[in-house]
Amino acid sequence: MQSTNTLNTFFKKPFLILIMVQIVFLTYAIFNNHHFTNDSVEYLNQAGNLIEHGSLYCGDYNVLEKDPGLYSRRPPAYAVFLLMTTFFLHLNLGALLIQCFLSVFNIYMGFKILQLIFTGKAPLLRYVFLFLVFPTQFIYAVTYMSEIPFQTALLLSIFFLLRFEKSGYYKNLYLSHLFLALTYLFKPITLFLWLGLILYTITIKSDHRGSKHLTLLGLGHFLLLGFFFLNNFALTGIAEYTSIGRKVVLNYNIPAVLSRAYGEEVAQHKMDSVQNEMTGMPYVMQCVYTDNFIRNTLLTRPFDFFLTHALGIPLFFLESGRWDLELWYKGKDEAGTLPSLKSSFKKEGIRGLTDIIRTWPVLYSVYYILVIAGTIFIFIFFVKGIFSPLISRRHRFLFLFIIFYFVLLTGPSASSRFRLPVFPLIAIVAIAGWPAGKKMQFMN
Repeated sequence: MQSTNTLNTFFKKPFLILIMVQIVFLTYAIFNNHHFTNDSVEYLNQAGNLIEHGSLYCGDYNVLEKDPGLYSRRPPAYAVFLLMTTFFLHLNLGALLIQCFLSVFNIYMGFKILQLIFTGKAPLLRYVFLFLVFPTQFIYAVTYMSEIPFQTALLLSIFFLLRFEKSGYYKNLYLSHLFLALTYLFKPITLFLWLGLILYTITIKSDHRGSKHLTLLGLGHFLLLGFFFLNNFALTGIAEYTSIGRKVVLNYNIPAVLSRAYGEEVAQHKMDSVQNEMTGMPYVMQCVYTDNFIRNTLLTRPFDFFLTHALGIPLFFLESGRWDLELWYKGKDEAGTLPSLKSSFKKEGIRGLTDIIRTWPVLYSVYYILVIAGTIFIFIFFVKGIFSPLISRRHRFLFLFIIFYFVLLTGPSASSRFRLPVFPLIAIVAIAGWPAGKKMQFMN
């Protein structure tokens, strides 16, 4: 009976529309070979090195002087995913086909989560509409990036956690943490999320039996992460889970803080000085020097750091995904070559905006305007949904904790790609804030 209901929901008209939209994005990307970002090269290198050399190195394995940072740059799960879907299916596009399926499946899983916390008939049409104005979901399904499988693991973890909350069966809790571990094997941003979800679970099951299971799960996460820390220490001399965090902070967060504090010219000079100082240093010394520079910057400019990140919070929700659309429409080499709408408006007003829009095909322009309007619409109702009594305190805390965990770790690097993993949760909260949502009733 349950599987029949699942199929009935999946093949309702709104979901069939999503499937057709995903096919359109896939077809265009295939015919124009627009499957790549700059990061895709590292993922593909890692997959090739894993099968040929048994190494997680993300660069060219055949060069004499390897970059030690590339040994720990990317966790292993997406490389394994590429090998399973491409080599074992004997299809060059196997990974992208599976990602397209997962993209629609993830939207469906978000709806199942909505149904778990909702006692009446969940608003499927409204839920699907929110994804139609979020093209990033469909674009990264047709790109060699880990975003969609990562989103799958995160949503399944939340789904089974809510199932455990409802049923009390510990197999659901173990499944939740299995998929949670898989998330940080795809992307390291969820490295500490398991701590928060264990604390949340304590509010559900705080008895002796529950404490025993949670201790065992915590130990499992600790041992898995410890293995990668020790392995990377053996390879690079630095005990870290991944080197990507240091790169992101140095290339995006710190320049944003310095630009706010001193202006762009001085900030660029400081960053150039750091790069020059590190030239010729062994990798371990580069890491130590970088960590000290980051720490000193944050200690000397704490207000600028706080303000930069605080202003990045609305950008996390309001970035429309124009670069993603250009990535899909033009490919990675031409994406972002046009000036931003904001800078064009500042320089030439409405004329600057119209000059850019005239360079786009009519359908592209119309859709992008709808995306901008939809993004603002979702943000407004998300804010209203935060204060809606329709969501129980417990579920509101869970969703907002996960969403703002991503917001805070993303920092000022506003991109709709960073919103993608938690967009189904944002959609659920936005539905609670939708005026028609007043007729709904969520579980207490």
